[in-house]
Amino acid sequence: MKPIAILCLGSAHGDDSVGWRVAEQLSSYRWPDVRIEALHNPGAGLLTQLNQYRRVLVVDACDCCAAAGSLFHYQQPVLLQQPESGTLSSHHVSLPALLQLARQLSLPLPPMELFAVQVAECQPMAELSPAVAAALPKLVEQISATVEEAVRQHV
Repeated sequence: MKPIAILCLGSAHGDDSVGWRVAEQLSSYRWPDVRIEALHNPGAGLLTQLNQYRRVLVVDACDCCAAAGSLFHYQQPVLLQQPESGTLSSHHVSLPALLQLARQLSLPLPPMELFAVQVAECQPMAELSPAVAAALPKLVEQISATVEEAVRQHV
């Protein structure tokens, strides 16, 4: 059976590192057939990885014009409906654009979900803002619950 992937996107720029922080915290969990990866700027290369997994959870910072630290959870159908110029981003190439490209190329896609947190600041080499740091435990809890359910149901 293919594993489940938790792809945690980020950079060393303040709140944009939230994906990496989630990867660090999830690394203490020991789920069978779950891979946790901290990635920097995967861009279109992400498409080549997706077919390795039976389910993909993407964790990323976002700018959805909401209060800093707000959490968002999007399922694949919603991601496919986002405009290419939308504010959901997987760094340089939006996640919706990647998924639409995969669909146009008839590439098989596993079920996907995006867990995102609204950024406050993304200054180089900065720490997480207080709002995003405060949201981190709840974000990890939401992802953990999703993975626990997927592992339990073998989906």
